Amino acid sequence: MLVVHWSPVKNTKGILRNGITAGKDSASHFFPLTGHRSVDRWWAQAFRSWRPRTQYNGFVVRLTDDDMPATFCHWIQWSIDNGKHAPMYQSIDELTAEYRDTILWRIGETIADSSSGNEAELGRKVVEADPEAYNRLRTDPNWMRWVFEDYEIKVFKSVPASRIQRTFTGSAKSGRQRRREFKNQHHADA
Repeated sequence: MLVVHWSPVKNTKGILRNGITAGKDSASHFFPLTGHRSVDRWWAQAFRSWRPRTQYNGFVVRLTDDDMPATFCHWIQWSIDNGKHAPMYQSIDELTAEYRDTILWRIGETIADSSSGNEAELGRKVVEADPEAYNRLRTDPNWMRWVFEDYEIKVFKSVPASRIQRTFTGSAKSGRQRRREFKNQHHADA
């Protein structure tokens, strides 16, 4: 499963040298890559709204069974009880199945009249009746953003730098473009 880890730009050199390190009593935070730019950059945009002057880089990593155990849940679920009730996944297959089940649950939730507790089963029935529904919804960036905008994967082991496959910026523009715009705005105001 491909995931992205977001970190301030100032940490980029250290991460590329030492990898993504989990603290002694904490975890590394990842977000599943969906293939939709707006969804994949949701956390970077959220961080930037909380810390407006900080730019973020994303580090793409493929999770393996060696990285397990991990959790995959809504971030508020973790913060309410410090992860005591968050499910732990022991293999990448379990984590991938939970990713798929989350999509099926949201499909069921979309068509359910009220919260009945069996939305995932309802979503499975919809996909069985219309097998293309799953792929059709997965290719809709607005729908996928609604499904995963607050979800995160917490991995309790460090990921070595050699496993980082790609690095990208959290904004649509490079640092050079942002500096040039900033410089032009200040020269225009003077």
